Amino acid sequence: MLTHWSSESSIGSPSNFGVAGLSVLNNIAEGAGSDSYPEFRRFLNSDRRSVFENANVIIVFALRSLVTTENAN
Repeated sequence: MLTHWSSESSIGSPSNFGVAGLSVLNNIAEGAGSDSYPEFRRFLNSDRRSVFENANVIIVFALRSLVTTENAN
């Protein structure tokens, strides 16, 4: 759970992070409509990299004490 946020932060905003997570899901759905397996794999590979990017943001948030594990479940 986000504990506090500075509008001057250089790592984006919580809403941007939410959009990034939703984008991964939307890209997987879009890739599922691919005409070929290799094309679908390209979508999944791109999304895999985005997941790592999102995970890194969570790590940065935690290191800066911007998030806690309270109410995470």
